[in-house]
Amino acid sequence: MRIKFQKPDPRAGTIAQMDSSRGRQLVERGNAVEIGPDDAPVARTARTVGSDELRADGPTVKEFVAAGYQAANYPPAGYASKSTPEEIADAIGAQGAPAVPPASTLTVPELKAALDAAGIAYKASAPKAELLALLPTP
Repeated sequence: MRIKFQKPDPRAGTIAQMDSSRGRQLVERGNAVEIGPDDAPVARTARTVGSDELRADGPTVKEFVAAGYQAANYPPAGYASKSTPEEIADAIGAQGAPAVPPASTLTVPELKAALDAAGIAYKASAPKAELLALLPTP
């Protein structure tokens, strides 16, 4: 890939030939523009760093799950979904509900958070045994 450095880069005005990965980084940061063989800028819509544009080359939910990820986390961050809502719901259902840890393995702050979420009052100084007794069972 051929690029031409631009200000504020100290190499502004210099033309360089480099691998496309490094060249894209410089173009995306605004340090350079891609140029063609005639030294004219190449008209290309580049995805800029930090843009809200979603990539369309991501996996389907089936491929995502096959790679070992939870279907509930589909699509991956920065990617548009390639699967229908029905396919995603089916994949989530097929994986089942995530395992809920037993209440006895929760820490005191986690127990207090669970009680707060359920709207249950407790003494701030209550020991773990008392907090466990207050926690509703599913």
